[in-house]
Amino acid sequence: MSRDFVGALLQLNAEKGVPREQLILTISDAIESAYRRIPGNEDVRVRIDPERGEMLVTRERRCVAVVEDPLTEMTLDEARAIKPDYALGGHTASLGLCWLPAGTLPGFSDGMVIGQHGSWNRSTLSGYKVVFVPFENGRPSGPPRDILSGFLAPDERESYGRPVGVTLGPDGSLLVADDVGNVIWRVTGA
Repeated sequence: MSRDFVGALLQLNAEKGVPREQLILTISDAIESAYRRIPGNEDVRVRIDPERGEMLVTRERRCVAVVEDPLTEMTLDEARAIKPDYALGGHTASLGLCWLPAGTLPGFSDGMVIGQHGSWNRSTLSGYKVVFVPFENGRPSGPPRDILSGFLAPDERESYGRPVGVTLGPDGSLLVADDVGNVIWRVTGA
């Protein structure tokens, strides 16, 4: 996949009005379905970067004491040796995730928006906000930046809401589901 692929997505969006995210999801699902027809590939996942047209194919592996199938299993030591691409800290309950194209919100480049539902079992709470992680060349490239906060009391012992789901609305706004406040927040540029 390449710029031609990205160009085709933009053309389909412009001519047929099909949202780019829907096209990406449909293509990813079709490729996953084809992979899964091959025995042993039942756990394959496909992600397509809508900005670069690059595809990442991954699979889930289980931790076991003795590895019988290296395609689907690994030892605990092997799992511990894997360095995460990005760490957001413990107990933030980073559950919601969506891609934010550059220019969607003023001052934000390409990156991921993450809804942090927050901890519930700590004396000082953590999470309880929506953060943005910038990306360059398909990888995280900087520290998280708050997009939406204020869900915690000043002493951080009480929460007023818990953001979880994040997505882009049809008008390009960022929508955030708050399952304690029982509202959907709409975030746009000022």
